[in-house]
Amino acid sequence: SRSFYHFAKSHDERIKIITINHAPFDKSILHFALNKNEFSKSTNHLMFSPKPDIFLTQGRYYANFLKKIFNFNKKIYPIGMLKSEFHMSVEKKKNILPIKKKISKGKKILSIFINVKDYINAIDLLKQIDLKKFIIILRPHPYLKDIRKKVTTEYKNNLNTKIIIRDDLSSKQIIELSDFILCGDSTTWVESLIYKKKNSKVFRISSSIEPPLFSKSKEIPILDSINQIEQFLNTKKNNLKVNKKKIIVEYMWSNDAKASERMIKLNL
Repeated sequence: SRSFYHFAKSHDERIKIITINHAPFDKSILHFALNKNEFSKSTNHLMFSPKPDIFLTQGRYYANFLKKIFNFNKKIYPIGMLKSEFHMSVEKKKNILPIKKKISKGKKILSIFINVKDYINAIDLLKQIDLKKFIIILRPHPYLKDIRKKVTTEYKNNLNTKIIIRDDLSSKQIIELSDFILCGDSTTWVESLIYKKKNSKVFRISSSIEPPLFSKSKEIPILDSINQIEQFLNTKKNNLKVNKKKIIVEYMWSNDAKASERMIKLNL
């Protein structure tokens, strides 16, 4: 993206570049790796990296990080999550309980929200576990649309339980009916902590195949062995406490579907 900033400004310095993060901020992800020494108020792009003029962020956590890097830039604003605003506007309300009963048929529901790299690590360990007491709802990330069939087939061929895809349900609805939720570095981990039922359990998997694209979190355990996963899936109580209000402010700013309204009010 820095090359885009360079060529945009080279074409016309009057162009105003506005950016907003698509995924939740995590220092472990390379494109969030910014060094304060690389940037300056100066427009000398031979000595300093090109940069946006205005930063919009999903939440407070990333905004505070940017303010330390770009301490000369006062135009850094948390506005919320545009994606969730769109989903909330088009989502049809459904009674989840009868849907859950029909899907589960007495079994536990494990939903797997997979991203570009996550699905490889998940299969690596889950294929070695007896999952017959679970029904799995597979939710491939939209980015995987070109290899969706391949990924789905890999899961069905490697895991020893029934796997279904429910495109008629939103991510939020799948989270609400799940007993266990496996997620990675996408926005789903934030949504899972906010929308899950009290006794539902959220976790991540890390294996030696692909490096994890997420940092350690006290809210979500990272499991990296067969024994850890088996123990977690057999746990009845959820001992991890989640401060939902803090998660919302840090990563979503507000869960009110008004991100676009706040952006318009800034009169950028």
